[in-house]
Amino acid sequence: MAPEYPPRLVVLTLEAAGDSIVALIENVEPLGAATLRVRWSEVEPPRGYQPVGSGALYVEQSGQVVFDGPRPVQLDDLGDRRYRWIQGTPPNIPFVMIAVVLPAGYSLRRPRPVPAAAKIHDGRLAVYWCLPGDQLGRAQVEWDVRPLDRSIEEEVRLLNSRTSLDEVPSAAGIDIDTPVVAATPPSINVFLCHSSQDKPQVRRLYTQLQRDGFVPWLDEEDILPGEAWERAIPAAVRASHVVLVCLSNGSISKEGYVQREIGFALQVAEEKPEGTIFIIPLRLEDCPLPERLAKWQRVDYFAEGGHERLLKGLRKRASQLQPG
Repeated sequence: MAPEYPPRLVVLTLEAAGDSIVALIENVEPLGAATLRVRWSEVEPPRGYQPVGSGALYVEQSGQVVFDGPRPVQLDDLGDRRYRWIQGTPPNIPFVMIAVVLPAGYSLRRPRPVPAAAKIHDGRLAVYWCLPGDQLGRAQVEWDVRPLDRSIEEEVRLLNSRTSLDEVPSAAGIDIDTPVVAATPPSINVFLCHSSQDKPQVRRLYTQLQRDGFVPWLDEEDILPGEAWERAIPAAVRASHVVLVCLSNGSISKEGYVQREIGFALQVAEEKPEGTIFIIPLRLEDCPLPERLAKWQRVDYFAEGGHERLLKGLRKRASQLQPG
């Protein structure tokens, strides 16, 4: 069993102020070897707990727990509405929990690292990280602040689908009273049609789709030794629920098997019922869209929010497979 160290808790409550962000900070930390107990999902304060961040979460009260704040604090403004917060971690405090309450109507993008969990608090999005200190004795997080482009419920499901509450270290001494349930999409088979020159980007896409709960198909991963690839690829296309046609300036002008893959996918698409999402053109960079793919709405994967738009299409396809 991992030893329990006294963590430190930092809660940042953000408000939009014109083109910038105003932050209030609250610090909570135990004295000595006390364990800090945090409730993330309580609607009402449990007995013996104090609300922090206007009730975004609750911390167990004790004579050995110090509550400090709220007070104004300056975030590092990295430009283009990207912000950073750095928290010191003394040697006897190896973990720090950093919770952020976003302004109403806003979410975070490109978080680094990925937060441990997200929830709705008083109509606003709240997220937290639980991080060890680095070799310099500090923990830090970065994020963009952007207006919500979907419902807040969908945003929470999206954020939680990329996280794992199991990753919260037990040494941090954190209670999660009601675990947040991640949205797990039904497993659907996704064929990755691509040119060999785009293989590095497609490998990363393959890995990310696996993490998102889908079943991607990539030739170098899924064609077994001794299999005839000219038979395996058409069979995989026909067995797939979605074909992602990955496009770049090099691939659209390249002759060869990638064009045959697209042609075969077009044939299979003709067999699908009207309205079925089957072919999704996915631009890896700013490039012309081939005329024979122009009838389907593309995803600009290189643009901000590209992966989220792709997930929307895949999840809609998954819903089409549900009975009834």
